[in-house]
Amino acid sequence: MLISRRELVSSATTLATAGVISGTSATNWPEGNTGFRQFNQRLAEQPWLRVFKGVNQHVFSKRAAAIEGDWPADLRGEFFRVGPGMFERGESRVEHWFDGDGLLQRWEISASGISHKARLIATNKMLAEEHAGKFYISGFDTNFANHVALSPDEANVANTSVLDVAGETWVLWEGGSPHRVDAQSLESEGRVSVSQQTDGIAFSAHPKRDTNGDLWNFGYVSHLSVLVFWHLDSSGALQQIHIQPMD
Repeated sequence: MLISRRELVSSATTLATAGVISGTSATNWPEGNTGFRQFNQRLAEQPWLRVFKGVNQHVFSKRAAAIEGDWPADLRGEFFRVGPGMFERGESRVEHWFDGDGLLQRWEISASGISHKARLIATNKMLAEEHAGKFYISGFDTNFANHVALSPDEANVANTSVLDVAGETWVLWEGGSPHRVDAQSLESEGRVSVSQQTDGIAFSAHPKRDTNGDLWNFGYVSHLSVLVFWHLDSSGALQQIHIQPMD
């Protein structure tokens, strides 16, 4: 079965109806009404919801972490985690935590202790909505009535997993391209294009690393009912890509 990159990428224009990104139970909120007031009313009564309030700043500077008890003397290095971090912008709010903008966190473990820093990932989506001062791009389970994503990466929130590829730090999402960040500053360096022929094709957030360091992954294009299988070598170079029809 031969499907061109143009067909794969152009299929993303039907995202809102095909469900490539939007969840099957997504709520169609009119512009400016995304449950902001409802959530904050419940927050006053149920403080445990605070974790879903999210952050309200882009950068969290390096700070020392408090340590209780004994720390293994030989444990050194860097530890990364990413997850949804920003759920509200102005008086607009996403309707599912999967749709929160990605927040990358870095812990540095050294002889002097443990330090922490964090930064929101400057995806195209985050920058566009920052400029607009509100959320308006439909996502996994937040479907704005007046917006249709023209490509998966327009809705890419880079919020699911972190991958080291030959010294580069990639942040992944289920439906779009990897996003490269600087491992020290956590500053965004833009989308990863594995090759010109595969640019924009979904690269899921859960690749598997082979014993020789190669990476195996998949992407799903629901409009065409195909799985795209990826094989990258340990440097991140494309070795092969296979398209499998899935009825």
